[in-house]
Amino acid sequence: MKQLSIILPFYNREAYLKECLDSIFNSKSQNFELILIDDASCDSGPDICKEYAELYPYVQILSHSKQEGPAVSRNEGIRHANGRYLYFLDSDDFIVTKELENIINILKDNQNIDLLLVDYQQILEGKALTVKKPAGIAVEGFQTMRKILENTYWNTQLPMSAWRYFVRRDLILENHIAFPDLLYGEDSIFTMRLFQTACNVYYYPKIFYNYRIDTTESLKENADSDRWKMQRYFKERFYILSDWMQQEKETKFLKQWFEQWLAQCIRGFLFEQEWKQMIGEISAACCRIPQNYLSVLRGAENVYAYLTKYRTSLFKKLRESENVYILPACQDNILLAEKWKRERIKISGFLDNNASRSNHNVKSVFEHGYNVQNLNEKLKEDSTFNSVYVICHWQEIIDIISEQLLESGIKREAIVKINW
Repeated sequence: MKQLSIILPFYNREAYLKECLDSIFNSKSQNFELILIDDASCDSGPDICKEYAELYPYVQILSHSKQEGPAVSRNEGIRHANGRYLYFLDSDDFIVTKELENIINILKDNQNIDLLLVDYQQILEGKALTVKKPAGIAVEGFQTMRKILENTYWNTQLPMSAWRYFVRRDLILENHIAFPDLLYGEDSIFTMRLFQTACNVYYYPKIFYNYRIDTTESLKENADSDRWKMQRYFKERFYILSDWMQQEKETKFLKQWFEQWLAQCIRGFLFEQEWKQMIGEISAACCRIPQNYLSVLRGAENVYAYLTKYRTSLFKKLRESENVYILPACQDNILLAEKWKRERIKISGFLDNNASRSNHNVKSVFEHGYNVQNLNEKLKEDSTFNSVYVICHWQEIIDIISEQLLESGIKREAIVKINW
């Protein structure tokens, strides 16, 4: 039995596949198998994979006659895997080759590991970006899952992507864990179930994964067009949370998650015409939340009342403000601005001044345009205002904008972050 099965679905990724595959096969270790799932690609990707399969006997290629998406592909990879541990790699990213052998040896020497957590870096046009680390300390080596969940380093923003973990295959099989076939957030649901069932975690702090952020397509091409319809994702998340809360009475990290996810739910559905239907469904999913967790509702009698009150209050503030900005000017945010017009909310501008961009690319956000000087120019020195709202969905950018607004003496009531 191989120590590791690497599961790699791909769809029209010919531009990145060679770099991805080379980062695997350049490793000195051969104690792994690679399962490639061709999700009905129509480029040269399948031919590239066949070349590698001819060179290496420990490569399987599975093919779909029609596009099924990442969740179905990964689940198929799980069914065909034979390794003690599984790792899920995205075909447009790549790994640090020398670390693969080190990690395989750790897994071989410590076979009671449920999850091995790795670090990563973001790659933009071939260059690594600096990412602000969260507060707290993450210790290398063995920890219980409980310690991870309670550590301030992780509990504000737990890594939810499947590629952050090497997972013991039996943990998945014994607990019937699978990727849900969602248009959005299938990774989060999968990893939440891992958190709920895992006991022994090993943190490997060296950079292992290279996450490419300048791609313009997703594995499932129609996902972007449906990003506004996320109620299934939120419902699944709250169902898992309610089950977990039934088992864990008065647990601090679960209460924090509940409060954070309620806020994300509001922001995610903020401008949907189907608001009442969606919030009704979310409320039903929350009906089993134990009473001792409901203090986060701040006096509201139920989840529906809390969400509605929060949304109404936020809408009122946004309508009254003359300073509402969106960052960046990507396709999603341009669509968001159009929806706002129906809600009588006026957008003052896009902070990166790039409203013509047709794809979701963060280059201008990290390289220019998000600094407060840009915002000051828009507000003008003689402008009078009580609050500034900056709508953004990257926490690190929210932090930068917040600090710069305060340092510049701009009084602001709130900075609103939209998560989707």
